[in-house]
Amino acid sequence: MIKKYRVLLILVTMFLAISILAYIQKYHEKTHRMITAYGASSDLADNSAAINEAIARNNNVIIPEGSFSIQSMVKLKNGLTIQGTRELSKIVIDDTFNVGNYFPENEFAIINADFSKAYNDTTADEITIRGITFVMTNNNPASITTMLGFANIKKLTIEDCDFIIENHLISGNNMDLYAGCKNVVIRDCYFKNDTGAAAGCGIMVRCFTADGALFDNETANVLIENNKFDKNGNDEVVAVWGGVGQVRDVTVRRNEINTYGRVPSVIISAFAGERNAFSTARAENITFADNHIVTDSIAATVIQVGQKTDNIAELNNIKIINNTIAAQVQETGLSNVIKSINQPQHNNIIIDSNTITNTGSINIAYGINGKGEVSNNVINGLFNASIANGDRSYGNTINNNLEGAAIENVRNAEKNIINNCRIGIKCFYSDTFYLTNNTIRMADYADSFGIQALNVDDSYPIVYVNNNEIINTNNSSKQVFSNGGMIREGAL
Repeated sequence: MIKKYRVLLILVTMFLAISILAYIQKYHEKTHRMITAYGASSDLADNSAAINEAIARNNNVIIPEGSFSIQSMVKLKNGLTIQGTRELSKIVIDDTFNVGNYFPENEFAIINADFSKAYNDTTADEITIRGITFVMTNNNPASITTMLGFANIKKLTIEDCDFIIENHLISGNNMDLYAGCKNVVIRDCYFKNDTGAAAGCGIMVRCFTADGALFDNETANVLIENNKFDKNGNDEVVAVWGGVGQVRDVTVRRNEINTYGRVPSVIISAFAGERNAFSTARAENITFADNHIVTDSIAATVIQVGQKTDNIAELNNIKIINNTIAAQVQETGLSNVIKSINQPQHNNIIIDSNTITNTGSINIAYGINGKGEVSNNVINGLFNASIANGDRSYGNTINNNLEGAAIENVRNAEKNIINNCRIGIKCFYSDTFYLTNNTIRMADYADSFGIQALNVDDSYPIVYVNNNEIINTNNSSKQVFSNGGMIREGAL
């Protein structure tokens, strides 16, 4: 019996010894992967050398709790996972950062080690960043401008991180997917760009490649989801454009976006190329979906598709779907919630199932303005025109536009429901319009109109109306009114 207990005691002792050794080994491995094992400290002014050494010696690097300032570029190698404890593990960039003389050292504080304008499948980096808070507090215009920059990326995963810029009137970019970035996921992060400056993006998705004609250099398969953005300062929260090459298959979804203070001229954008100089530039298969956007004052446009200089580069298959946008203006001006520039090489623009609300008491110029298929949207409140200047408006619901037109100069308007609007459908361009199966419940004003055709500067619009239901409660209002335009009953 005593023998059995001795054997049991030996086995338990051995088990405990092995467990303790395993724990010690695991603890040693973990501490060995910490940047503090290479000399990093919250007390140091510059931890860049220690962080770079930790990265060189390990594939899995840990940023422990603390604030670690860097004064020189940090390079993230292929195969690296770098992680910390969110809000507690901080990398700090301030006025003391040493800006390099040449690109990319003069642009970015942190880059991938094989950064290149030309994509090379052999050298392209795979990197994971998780649970780190990056902070930039520059107050010197000569300091570094962008926190993280990537080019020549095979796979990039960024999760559960913070990217905070709190410069004072000094521009700063949170992140730049500069060229040849593929298979990128940015999710569950917080982006704050609180500078009040004239420039500075949240996330740039672009392709400033060495050879735009070579599709291997494209930026492709990018997912930006479940992030929160707070933005005070000009330039976009998210900007997607071809640059000089191709950007494709980019999805920006389920993000919460709030702009305040100096509101960006454009909050989210999809552009084709760079200043109309490169016919190789192209952006296609771009989706903005299920985002919640709040802005206290539209500077120009909330979501913009294309730009006037996109008359060489192509922009194809853009979807703006199921977003909720609450916006207001301090003055009407040329404000737009969603704007799509009318260029011949912009194709298949879909604007569907969005909810747009003017939360203020001053007219926004346009709810949805420009080229595209506009369907199943709900637009509430005051606009000069809730939907305008498009190809087709189908199945939209427009409520309580007591100041302007629900639909204006849209060639084909079908099965829209218009409730309590001063003007239902208004046509004054020199064009032919087809209005079919719309329901218009006019506002109770003497100067309310169901359908208008107006001659403006010798425009002479021709309007075909068929099977529309127009309901007015004010006997002085007019269901159908023509002044120099032509209205014809029945289908063409």
